[in-house]
Amino acid sequence: GSPASAGSLTPSDRTLFGTRSIDSKRGGTRGGRRGGEDLRTIRERDTLPMPVMTENAWKISKPKTRDEQLERQVRSLLNKIAPENLSTIAQKMGDIELASAGEMQHVIRIIFGKALEEPHYCQTYADMIVILQQRYPQFPGETEDAKPETLLRIVLNTAQDEYEQLPKSIVPTAEQVTKFAGDSQGLNQEMGRQKKRLLANMLFIGNLYLRQILASSIVAAVVGELVFKPQEPEELHVDCAVELIRSIGHTLEQEDKGRGRTLVGHFVARLKELRSRELYSTRCKVMMQDMIELQGKSWRMKVKREMARTLREVAAAARRPEVEFETVTVGVRPKLVVARQAPTPKAATKA
Repeated sequence: GSPASAGSLTPSDRTLFGTRSIDSKRGGTRGGRRGGEDLRTIRERDTLPMPVMTENAWKISKPKTRDEQLERQVRSLLNKIAPENLSTIAQKMGDIELASAGEMQHVIRIIFGKALEEPHYCQTYADMIVILQQRYPQFPGETEDAKPETLLRIVLNTAQDEYEQLPKSIVPTAEQVTKFAGDSQGLNQEMGRQKKRLLANMLFIGNLYLRQILASSIVAAVVGELVFKPQEPEELHVDCAVELIRSIGHTLEQEDKGRGRTLVGHFVARLKELRSRELYSTRCKVMMQDMIELQGKSWRMKVKREMARTLREVAAAARRPEVEFETVTVGVRPKLVVARQAPTPKAATKA
């Protein structure tokens, strides 16, 4: 047949895309199809029925306990956090009424969990703890002779609990092997997530030290347990120690009356010793060599790491897209560190 005229844009057969001509929707008789059907009839015929809600369908329910209410409230705020709105979110977090030390511990554990799930926000979550240290009250101890339960004390206990869960190696459990049977890629991804969480814990501990929440003695104890053992340390523990010292080495060397520089010196010497052992993989040996060179370069390194940025920093990076890496000094104490001599938090009585 002859091609359609230039003035007609409606093809002779619209079944290829399952569409109808506008004229047919309006009740026209073009092509002899669906003549006389109005738009309302077509809509009623083509409208699919709404799905029926089953008994097991998810529904928004009200929290049944105080812990559930507190968790929803805290997570709702933390899900919105960014370096740009930190002060606003921290203020709202500080406005949450806490009736006991147990509730404050619950809040801190949620913050810890978020920091370990989102390592690029470790600095932001550490800054939040510094701010909340001035906002949250202290609660009486369980006994008259016990020390008051403060946010700092709970943070230290939580950090210790997370550290004590550190395994010797990342090995799949029997439950994980069963769960990922026949899915080696899924199992490897799960093991990778576990290791990422462990390294994030070291990074978060380092950020708490830089903000004067954790003392250098705690850092020294952690590094000692990880790599200064009579026997050769596990590769995972070497990874964790390197992550920790890399994040604080510059500050540690310059403070603590020379004890920090001594600790870093001993650590670098230990890495040189371990680097020659056959126990460790090539990846681990390269990591140890990078750490040794970083200390020798006064902690200056080129980085392109996923991290939280403010809108101004994002805009600045966009103006110079040719720069993929930048040289920075890692492990520097933040400029805006809240003084440790902060006002004493308001006292609270037991509920």
